[in-house]
Amino acid sequence: MWALGWPIAVSMFCRFAMFSMDSACVGHLTSRPLMATELHEGGGVGSDVSEPAVTYPVPTLLSGYEMPNAYPTTLAITSLESLQNGTEIYTSRQYLAASSLSDMVTNFLTTPLLAMCFGLNPLIAQSYGSGNFHMVGTWLKLALFCVTLGTIPFITGFFFVDQILGAFHFKPEVCFLAGVYARYNAIWVIPNSWYVSMRVYFQAQGKARPAMYFGLIFLVVNALFLWLLVFGGPQGTLFRVGGLGFIGAALSISASRIAQSFFYWVYMFLLKKEHHKTWPGMSCDFLQRKYVKPYFNQVLPQVATMILQFLISQSTTLLVGTLGVLQVAASTAATSATVPITICLLITFSSLTAIRVGMKLGQGHSQDACRTAWLCLLCQAALTAVFGAIVLPLRKELMAFMTNDPVVQQLASELLIPIVLNFLFAGVVSSANGGILASQGRTSLSAKMVMFFELPFLLGSISVLVLVFRADVHIVYWVQALVTLIECFVILIIVKQSDWPKYAEEARARNRPATEPAEAQVETHYREMDSSFSPQMLIHLRRPTLVSLEAPAGGLSILTWNLAAINNNPFEYWISHSDAAYAKLMDQVEAFIDDPQDRDVPVVDVFTPELFAELIQQMKALEWQGLDSVEEMWKSIQQRKIVSGLLKDKDLGAKRLMSMPDRFTNTINLASGAMAFRPTVINHCSSKLSSVAEWWPQWRRFMFEEELELKTGKNGDTKRIRPCQMLSTIKKAKYPAISEVEEAVSIPLQCLCLALFDAVLVHMLQVLSPDGHWQDIKASICEATFRKKNRLTFRILQSYSEATVICLQEASAAFLFSLRNSTLTRTHHVIAPSKIDEQRDQNSAILLRRDAFPTGSEEELTDSVISCLEGVALEAGDLIAIRASHAPSGRSFLIVSFHGDTNGQATAPLMRALRKVAKGEMLVGMDANTYLQGNSTFYGVQDFLEVCKGLGLRSCFEGDMAKCLTTCNARTFLQPQLNKACKSTAKLEKGDVNPKDHIVFGLSCFEPIQVMKDNTGKGEYIEGMCFPSLSFPSDHGLVSAVLKPCA
Repeated sequence: MWALGWPIAVSMFCRFAMFSMDSACVGHLTSRPLMATELHEGGGVGSDVSEPAVTYPVPTLLSGYEMPNAYPTTLAITSLESLQNGTEIYTSRQYLAASSLSDMVTNFLTTPLLAMCFGLNPLIAQSYGSGNFHMVGTWLKLALFCVTLGTIPFITGFFFVDQILGAFHFKPEVCFLAGVYARYNAIWVIPNSWYVSMRVYFQAQGKARPAMYFGLIFLVVNALFLWLLVFGGPQGTLFRVGGLGFIGAALSISASRIAQSFFYWVYMFLLKKEHHKTWPGMSCDFLQRKYVKPYFNQVLPQVATMILQFLISQSTTLLVGTLGVLQVAASTAATSATVPITICLLITFSSLTAIRVGMKLGQGHSQDACRTAWLCLLCQAALTAVFGAIVLPLRKELMAFMTNDPVVQQLASELLIPIVLNFLFAGVVSSANGGILASQGRTSLSAKMVMFFELPFLLGSISVLVLVFRADVHIVYWVQALVTLIECFVILIIVKQSDWPKYAEEARARNRPATEPAEAQVETHYREMDSSFSPQMLIHLRRPTLVSLEAPAGGLSILTWNLAAINNNPFEYWISHSDAAYAKLMDQVEAFIDDPQDRDVPVVDVFTPELFAELIQQMKALEWQGLDSVEEMWKSIQQRKIVSGLLKDKDLGAKRLMSMPDRFTNTINLASGAMAFRPTVINHCSSKLSSVAEWWPQWRRFMFEEELELKTGKNGDTKRIRPCQMLSTIKKAKYPAISEVEEAVSIPLQCLCLALFDAVLVHMLQVLSPDGHWQDIKASICEATFRKKNRLTFRILQSYSEATVICLQEASAAFLFSLRNSTLTRTHHVIAPSKIDEQRDQNSAILLRRDAFPTGSEEELTDSVISCLEGVALEAGDLIAIRASHAPSGRSFLIVSFHGDTNGQATAPLMRALRKVAKGEMLVGMDANTYLQGNSTFYGVQDFLEVCKGLGLRSCFEGDMAKCLTTCNARTFLQPQLNKACKSTAKLEKGDVNPKDHIVFGLSCFEPIQVMKDNTGKGEYIEGMCFPSLSFPSDHGLVSAVLKPCA
């Protein structure tokens, strides 16, 4: 959230800081005439000066509110001389009030356009989260089309700002100045709308930094424009009159916004081509009803909400304006001073909440969406409170910066306190309305809240205070803050009662890819009517899954999948990667280790004496014993070669001096449920490791300085420990290769060898990939097999949601929890073993379709099966056995999900135990760990099939088992146990390529009518392809079968 939030915040700050800079410049304009300008009715700036015109009278400025008998609609100041010699001299107070009132009207006119742009946040986030990238670009095209057309009627109002303000009886000279300011602002409206749409489009995909950089650049550019256009640049000589003054302020913001929009488009679309992944092309298919309707369903209530909220927020300025120009100027100064931060936070968190919550809902993660929503609200309130605590003690100094009028300064500093409080409460309301409710698709509720709460209570109370009681301006702002506080409590109650699973399901349904076409089933019936036949056609539309698993009458469909526990080392196994650089890199690593040639340099060239001195100093600080011996060993080790003498040294391998400490510190599970990663190539650490020099400080700090909180037992106790303290003595009794001297110093010796091992890996990849692209490859693998593993897994399971029975193995407790809070619970019972394995975190589970098994699990029989096992023991979580009744057939089944031991030796005893417990039919989904070529160590698949047949059972596979393979993986050279590494040319011959996964059922009960394998997540199995891959996060293929009852 931080990675996305702070660039958005900086972008927003820069945008609003531009306005504040304009206001500050306008507030510091000394009494001076407006630049020679001709303003004619309907003509705007630059009309023909020969046309007749009526000059504004400039009466003494006594009040900001009066009711003239006639309001002139045609304005002209015909020459600079008439301004300098006449009475048309304006003060900074008048300029500041005019710019504020102009902004009030023009902001109202652009609010619908901004609503159309900001409405993209939840729509794009949901589409991106659901993986429907075509829809992401479609939403942008639709928004650009709508804001462009929508600009035409709203931009017209920029040329009538003076008349609009005149209708509210503001003083003519203030109306005149506001009209001038608005006309010069009209030119940025369309480019700005395009820019906001593009910015939202990219930031909703997580690409927020380019907009931030452009914001910072053009904040400086805007300051330069202000200096040149307002004050005349060097020595104030530009434009012969010391700058354009008031008009220059409007032109500067226009020039800045137009340039920023243009260069942002050039950079993102033409140079970086960041749109390619999600751009659907230049066709006009975005105008189809299926896109336009949901867009306007989302956007139109937001338009109404933003317009109403804008009217309410500006009502204070408008009503305060009736109290006098002083009150308008003070209100403007106070709000302008806080806008760069408060409004920046408000819009940032509204956008951030819509994006993050929308992303989670699009992924179907309802509980994550809920937690994200509350986290955003909390952070928004905390940051606004911190801002208030900083700025309020300095409010007088801040107001002195905003205006040089001491009277305005005093009043503005007093108003700042309720204004900041109001922003605190309004921020929560805005994040809830524009972020949470918008991402839930409940924008109409936001509009109702504004219409039936804010309008009567907020606007009503302020109107009564000002127009009836002529209350002091202080009271107006304090009442506004109080009403907003009450609304804040109401909206929090609404959010708390949200049905998150429902909104996740709706988001997923709205963003199903267009590549999943609707399928029609047609039945023709002939109904007899009055001795004649009338054909009637019944059409059932459904969206098919990737593979049809619709069960026949009395039958069922079953799926089994070993999800595979998360592998700590993303490089350990060969995978299928879309980037050709991956295969090239792994081949280079293999060549480097297999035949390093002159790259086999001494260890000391990589891990220098200076690094060893720092390492030994850290060990001494821990008072480890035997360090003198370690220093003596270092003298020998440093002369070894990094490959032949370290990585491939069989003696070091037998002593476990590198693999043992790696096992303990590679990936550490924290008490919080998070993970800590040692800075190394071979884990999911995301730190940049481009060189040994960059790697070493991170490694040293992690091993010796960071204290990690770990669980110490099942009772919830924890302790704080440094990773170096997790190393344990290597006993000679267990590992005979280690000497007694080495055993005595095995802890510091392990620490040294681990540092050398990690340093050599970083050095090797720096040599092979000097541009650092290996880190991008690693990040993509980590993303697919670790950070997004559960998301990819759930997406694949959802595509098989037609399955009557789903058997899972090696599922983490966290994944099972997310399943129980996912949309799959609408169609399936999710059943986990009563004794969850929290240590290995590998659990078997069963999902039963609710329409086929309405009562779910009737009884868990896991312990009964384990008690019947003979000669073997199972790990906790490997087995779940339940009894359930199949409603369509009326039969009771023993349904089992099982994960066998690595060698498959527990599989046959388990099958015999199941037969003893089963009173009726069995359905078993299992990772049996059976091997194509069995022996005394590895359980052969033919032996397994014979055992099943003897028990009256059969596997879904039959015939040639070489065609029934469900695993295809092999170890690379980028891992500690090089004796298990497999060359790229021998992956299929020496890798794990076996028929391990089976669906087992009764011989006399069912027969398969369809058996499918999948190792792509797309309903197909590619033989000979190593997996996992970036789209398939398991090293076991998914097996499914459709079974029909035996005749």
